[in-house]
Amino acid sequence: IFAEHYTVKAAKARQCAHAILGVNRLVGSLPPKEGRVLYMARVDPHLISGCEVVLDVMSKHVGLLETVQLQFLRRLLRINGRSLIAPLFTELNIVPVRYRRIMLALGYLQYVINQPADHYVQIALKDSLLLFKDDRPGWVTDLHVVLRNLPIPVTPPALENASSSDIKMLIDKVNRSAKTWLQSQINSSPRLYLLHGRLEPMDGGEFRPVVLWLRHYLVLVTALNHRRAITRLLLSDHNLAVEAQRRGTRYKPGLPREQRLCRLCTSAVETAEHVLLVCKASDELLQLRSTFFSQVEAKFPDIEHRIH
Repeated sequence: IFAEHYTVKAAKARQCAHAILGVNRLVGSLPPKEGRVLYMARVDPHLISGCEVVLDVMSKHVGLLETVQLQFLRRLLRINGRSLIAPLFTELNIVPVRYRRIMLALGYLQYVINQPADHYVQIALKDSLLLFKDDRPGWVTDLHVVLRNLPIPVTPPALENASSSDIKMLIDKVNRSAKTWLQSQINSSPRLYLLHGRLEPMDGGEFRPVVLWLRHYLVLVTALNHRRAITRLLLSDHNLAVEAQRRGTRYKPGLPREQRLCRLCTSAVETAEHVLLVCKASDELLQLRSTFFSQVEAKFPDIEHRIH
């Protein structure tokens, strides 16, 4: 019965997304940090509209909202439409819309539980709990379905006697489910090996693993071409052989990883680290590498590198 709601809100979110991304024509490049702020202010409100009442029991309906979210994040990072999904969220510190909507719905449930027993919304909740006990459709029944259908399912407590703190713990479980799922997607992908075991620099000079974070390179690297190059390398969205020859074409099948050789030396797999740091088959490449390290050492005298 809420199908039209999803369609309308997805269309409005897409319209706002296009308006934001159209800023590139005026300013040249919308930085990820500012793009994220505009996304949360203008696109996200449409994606989460009605989430307290309309629970996402139909994947095809929430899929309309997920499509808008993915398209916006990919265009903001300037990567292609076939890129891996998990890094879109981990790099920009944005929660997948499916998880965001259910966490907001649970926040609403926490509000309902805190209301007086004679409050209309409390009476409606008790009625929904009775429907759930009878195995009939209702808000509480839908809530169980949504939590069960998450990528990493979450089991709710008995809601008949649940307290506000119980719901807070449930929200924390859903939040952990989201982070665990995103991190598992990265850890299990051989294409994202550069992100495995990554430590994020914190204030005070310490480093620690963080799943959702607006990554420092998206903020500190202000040159568009440089930022896009780093992003594409880390997210395996580049044209080096290790990625380009992974996908087959109509006339040529994809190659095993060990056969995706460097176009210059033809003796090693053409990966980002090989091309940037190891390969010696090109004088031009060696000169660029030497210039780069000279600039780095001039700015950071204590740095050491051993490239053989």
